[in-house]
Amino acid sequence: MLTHYLPSAAVTIVALLVYFVLGTNVARARGRYQVAAPAVDGHPDFARIYRVQQNPMTEAAIDPGLTRDLYVSLGEPVDGGAWIVRVYYKPFVDWIWGGCVLMALGGLLAATDRRYRATRRALEGTDASSLVGQRA
Repeated sequence: MLTHYLPSAAVTIVALLVYFVLGTNVARARGRYQVAAPAVDGHPDFARIYRVQQNPMTEAAIDPGLTRDLYVSLGEPVDGGAWIVRVYYKPFVDWIWGGCVLMALGGLLAATDRRYRATRRALEGTDASSLVGQRA
């Protein structure tokens, strides 16, 4: 029963082992040659560096709404003790989910069409020998 999961599980385990070995080798080489990890540009409480991509990531505040979403993120410090603040206005983001639901309902409506059932009943009632040699 679980044998069809074995190939994907083996690939996952091998990938994790390779990731672990390469990560350990990179960390060891950084220590040996005294190479520092990339510095954080922003405030250390807000900016994070993820080892996989080596890009600083700033946490954002999100104000969701029915017709728009606002994303606010703290940027880098500038001269005079000020900070750059980024505000992104995204209209109708939540409506994407409504479109997905509408498409799913349309698919269900199309799947329940009588014509599909009538064609299937007609094929079940015919003899297979009568279909030999016929073209669609």
